[in-house]
Amino acid sequence: MAHRSRSLFLNILRTFSPKEFFHLNVFEMKNLALVILLSFSVLPIFSQTRGTLSLAQDLEIYKLSERVYIHRTFQTVKGFGRFTSNGMVFVKDGQCVIFDTPPNVPYTDSLIKWIQDSLQAQIVGVVVNHFHVDCLGGLEAVHKLGIPSYASSWTQYLASKDSAIVPTKGFNRKKTLSVGGKKIILEFLGGAHTDDNIIAYIPSEKVLFGGCMIKSLWSNQGNTANANMFMWPETVKEVRRKYNDAEYVIPGHGKHGGLELLDYTIKLFSRN
Repeated sequence: MAHRSRSLFLNILRTFSPKEFFHLNVFEMKNLALVILLSFSVLPIFSQTRGTLSLAQDLEIYKLSERVYIHRTFQTVKGFGRFTSNGMVFVKDGQCVIFDTPPNVPYTDSLIKWIQDSLQAQIVGVVVNHFHVDCLGGLEAVHKLGIPSYASSWTQYLASKDSAIVPTKGFNRKKTLSVGGKKIILEFLGGAHTDDNIIAYIPSEKVLFGGCMIKSLWSNQGNTANANMFMWPETVKEVRRKYNDAEYVIPGHGKHGGLELLDYTIKLFSRN
């Protein structure tokens, strides 16, 4: 950002010859200063609305659509190397829901601050995909603000068994939330990456957040320590059947895509 700011400053100055610059009157100098100030101020807005915005060293925001953002955390784990963990933010009419927290409290604090300051939205809930730390590791930051967190009852049980912070509101198979008058569907369709993983679908945006159940293209099977390998392809087939109008599919790790991610995941875990 500092490099871009310096470049912009130099480009503005290059529009003047040295003689022209030193002969500017007071009024012209004030206008020049205003142009430079405004140009600097739009830099973070531009990067936020188009492309990727860095919130911390290993935390960034990607704008997927007008109302949907992906938050990405970079991690290095022994045996898996360096990879991104994805979450999602949906905002509508001043209300916002987060799907999975970053894996720790400091990064979750940074995400919350960005939502409040930049999106100027009230966080009305956090959806937890499953009981692993890359989904609920930042819940402490959420709960201290009195924000409810939603997960399957099975996730609540597994989180408590794993000595993790437990989501506050559980449901059995399906739950519907509303944000700014738009529906969010949360549904458990079977075991896969874990026995408790759910999906989240926003019909108005045609966005499916599959979490770690869904693999990015050309990725390997990843962490299968708590996986239901037998049910994994069958569960994703059911996701594919029920939500085949999705235009955006967000996996738990790696690059987002479309329905081809579901097809790839089915093939990756099929036994034939």
